[in-house]
Amino acid sequence: MIRIISMIVVIAWMIITELRVVYLFGRIEEVRDMLGLDSNVEAKKKIKTVELSPEHRRELTEKLIELIGEEEKEK
Repeated sequence: MIRIISMIVVIAWMIITELRVVYLFGRIEEVRDMLGLDSNVEAKKKIKTVELSPEHRRELTEKLIELIGEEEKEK
């Protein structure tokens, strides 16, 4: 059970620190203009896209495999 919790913590930490969120790259105004919205708040609500780089996906997958392997050894 501790391994599962630690795995979730590792995943959450990696996602929080490594994700590229569209609105951080100054695209809020573009989305607002394209959709004809009145405010940046509305544009932020429309932006739900989060991208993960291939390198980060690979790293995350390796960590998961490692944690699952450790849990299997404990059983």
